[in-house]
Amino acid sequence: MSAFDLIFEIGTEEIPAGFVPPALTALESIARKSLAENRIEFADAAVCGTARRLVLHVSGVAESQPDIVEEVMGPSVNVAFDSDGNPTKAGMGFARSRGVDVSELKRVQTDKGEYISVSRKV
Repeated sequence: MSAFDLIFEIGTEEIPAGFVPPALTALESIARKSLAENRIEFADAAVCGTARRLVLHVSGVAESQPDIVEEVMGPSVNVAFDSDGNPTKAGMGFARSRGVDVSELKRVQTDKGEYISVSRKV
């Protein structure tokens, strides 16, 4: 996966000199937090600025988010399937709510017993 640099510049009216360092600290903190929350990988983030300009430089920004596999638990197997192994309304409803066919449901053993689940790539 290739990466690029991001430069974000904010032009301002004259900011009092004492306000520049806290503004730069906040800008970097918000950028790092937002990138991490959105699963956007990057190498480093740095800020600099003057009374008229605040600049954020993020290097090594990934072009896309990495894929994750999400496992969603559903109802117990006893509720999702009848005694003959046919899906019940609960099983079909869970599959429909997750946008999958009933045949894609998996059985998962948990501490509470056997449940159905769906894995999906996000």
